Amino acid sequence: MGKKGGRGNRGNQGRPNAGGNASGGLSVEDAKLLELAKQARKDNEVDLTEMRLAFEQELMEDIEKKRQEQEAALEQEMAARKDTYEDELKESHKELVSEIEALGKQKEQIIQDGTDLENKKRALEYACQRMKSEA
Repeated sequence: MGKKGGRGNRGNQGRPNAGGNASGGLSVEDAKLLELAKQARKDNEVDLTEMRLAFEQELMEDIEKKRQEQEAALEQEMAARKDTYEDELKESHKELVSEIEALGKQKEQIIQDGTDLENKKRALEYACQRMKSEA
């Protein structure tokens, strides 16, 4: 059988050791650099998490601020509409009161006219009776 391609039994073919130590491990400088890189990565993760939390907090504050602004605007709109409605009701009430007063005066006039007619009727009846009695 022939040998197949691939890595097979070629041994450690990683990057050559910059420090050249015989054990094939990292040199002291590379180990320090690796630790620094790991620490930087860890710090970045913490920084990213803190940034994300700060952004979330800022977003929540913005949302709350906008909600409060909308509530304030809604309350102002409701107050303005209430004032407008109350003004319209007052005006309507004034008109109705005037109309009722006018109807009251008209009623009094009709009653007075009725009383005047009743008095004229009695006077005519009395005059008729007097004419009959004189005749």
